[in-house]
Amino acid sequence: MIEAVGVVGLGNLGEPMAENALAAGFRIAVFDTRREPLDRLARRGARIASSLHDLGSSSSVVQILVGHDAQLESVVFGSQGSGGLVASMAPGTTVLVHSTVHPDTVTRVVRGLEERGFSALDAPVSGEHGAEAAARAREMTFLIGGRASVLDAVRPLLEASGSRIHHLGEVGAGTLTKLAANAMTLVLMESTREALRLVRSAGIDVATALEVFRHTSGRSWAVENWQRMHELAARHPGGRQGLSDLGFKDLGHALDVARRLEAPLPLAALVSQLMEPRFGEENEAESAELRKPRP
Repeated sequence: MIEAVGVVGLGNLGEPMAENALAAGFRIAVFDTRREPLDRLARRGARIASSLHDLGSSSSVVQILVGHDAQLESVVFGSQGSGGLVASMAPGTTVLVHSTVHPDTVTRVVRGLEERGFSALDAPVSGEHGAEAAARAREMTFLIGGRASVLDAVRPLLEASGSRIHHLGEVGAGTLTKLAANAMTLVLMESTREALRLVRSAGIDVATALEVFRHTSGRSWAVENWQRMHELAARHPGGRQGLSDLGFKDLGHALDVARRLEAPLPLAALVSQLMEPRFGEENEAESAELRKPRP
């Protein structure tokens, strides 16, 4: 039985997932470095944890949604003299790693938790129109790596945000599958960007071109969700460049695993190079053009 849930990281995914858990009747404590999402969730009935120590000590299940590998390890194990969750969680507490990190990182974290008497799952998230839209619609897809018994115990909590729960194998399998999906998405986004660059250079309205593409052989996830992704970037806590940085990080992780597995990913490698510094700036220019009034 899930007695109390702690949610660490209240960005585009953590906040709506916490809202879903509250709506499903779970007792929720939340922690983030930003005050705004904490206050919004408190108004909905969540308790604001004063620290990671406070959240860990009061939760039977902890959901972690931070952006980078180092953040995940710091939250769980602590850094620079400050204790992480392991310093206060009761034995048997379950940790769900929803962050998209390197498979080696999530494996190291889960194994480290298990060695200390906790349970944990590799549990990244996604959705048909992106993870944020799926979280808000309670239609998330969960990509699970780890023990089936642990998954069974937390399934009611996951189902508060979505019913598509795929058990893909051992720890790391969920994250590897999520990286593969993200690599595919980023390649599609770059090909769409190039097509729009071509029509823009010819003086054709970008919004009109996107509507045309939806009814041609060029239709894709990127075309269907182009405007949605720009809106997501505008709301992202790290801004447009912050969202771009996350994509660049994910591609780097996918390419590192691919080299180890001797699985060539030439398109992903090229897109990784194309995404470097200017990516966020070009996103801003495209968003400004899409916001222009249409004649």
